[in-house]
Amino acid sequence: MLLAALPLVFFGIAWATLALRRQARGQAPDWRGAFLAASIAWGIVVALGTELLSIGQILTRGWLVALWSTGILAGLLCMAWQWRQARGRPAPPARQPVRLPRLGLALLSGIALIAAAVALIALVSPPNNWDSMTYHLGRVVHWIQNRSVVFFPTHILRQNQQPPWSEYAVMHFMLLGGGDRLANLVQWFAMAGSVLGVSLIARELGADWRGQLLAAVFAVSLPMGVLQGASTQNDYVLAFWLVCFVFFLLPFVRRGPVSQAMLLAMSASLALALLTKATAYVYAFPFAAVFGWVQLRAVGGRAWLSAAVVMVVVVLLVNGGHYWRNISLFGLPLGPTAEGIERYTNEVRTVPVFASNVIRNAAIQFGTPSARVNRWGVRAVELAHRVLRLDASDPRTTWGGHTFKLRKEITHEDIAGNPLHLLLILVMQRGNNRQAIFRAEADYSF
Repeated sequence: MLLAALPLVFFGIAWATLALRRQARGQAPDWRGAFLAASIAWGIVVALGTELLSIGQILTRGWLVALWSTGILAGLLCMAWQWRQARGRPAPPARQPVRLPRLGLALLSGIALIAAAVALIALVSPPNNWDSMTYHLGRVVHWIQNRSVVFFPTHILRQNQQPPWSEYAVMHFMLLGGGDRLANLVQWFAMAGSVLGVSLIARELGADWRGQLLAAVFAVSLPMGVLQGASTQNDYVLAFWLVCFVFFLLPFVRRGPVSQAMLLAMSASLALALLTKATAYVYAFPFAAVFGWVQLRAVGGRAWLSAAVVMVVVVLLVNGGHYWRNISLFGLPLGPTAEGIERYTNEVRTVPVFASNVIRNAAIQFGTPSARVNRWGVRAVELAHRVLRLDASDPRTTWGGHTFKLRKEITHEDIAGNPLHLLLILVMQRGNNRQAIFRAEADYSF
């Protein structure tokens, strides 16, 4: 188990080094921002280290110890250099400490309590949900056995074709720790990082400590998040990398060109999101489109092309190994799409189908323990589909030929809804905050 601390030591050193970097530039340390940046560095080491060790089929405990030990040594050298640079500079102006009122302290304590409770469950309860057993951990055991992440014979194709970063991280802890005791902590770490990240995004959008704290409360109290934060699934990991992507993208949108280091952080977080779950392509696209449009207007075609090349190169460097394995076996970088094989997309794409998906995905947030209430909800959805002239259980747009229904198992990590949070989002949309992104003043940079 002691060896499993090596990745955590590396992360701690990277976190301190990035905080010292700001101090070396005469700026006050930003521990939250440094946490996200250190997480990205940690994620890149996991991704590239796994791919490199797989090439020679040497993905073993001994080589992982060598990998992380080398990373720790390099991190210590970087931290010493940053400390030396910071020592000769005048101390940066100290930030005024925020004195939270009782309500603020209560909310902060609630956040810590939820995070601690989920962490305890993650540590004492072994992975046990269906998705982990059939898919996430199944592929990890094969990789450990084969000492490589090359594709292997299996009738569960998603063990091969689906993006693997979350399972890469789980595998590191399983190999170093000699078991699955720490496997759930990858999702929990992503949960904690997402809570920090959304508070930073709120800060970038101009929120004071109240807004940042409420954003963190919103994130940590998501029912689906609480349930998945102690599992080996990858939804929260994807959410965390997307949060990092958006945080490092905001300064570009607001001010135009910023440092190359921030561009690399944004590109790396996008690459890690794409390597974690394929839905990242959908969720990241609008943010990437806004970034491209703003950059093109702010800096012109040549600088825009340069930034785009950096992003593409980083994405291909991180995802190239998995793309190549999928292309070699299935002919496509994201895996098979032929009928009869696991499908993850709609067979038809029209405006009514889009409306159908919005209605159904909104409705499933309101499942209740009452079968009668759920039947009323299903009838309402079916009525809306009659207006659209569609079937609510159309096999062309419904997963695995299932029928649409509202489930009463509201504490299940795969189907739990987030009704209060959805209602809050709808209410908040009535506010006039569209200009906040351009009014905010940034105080974080590399």
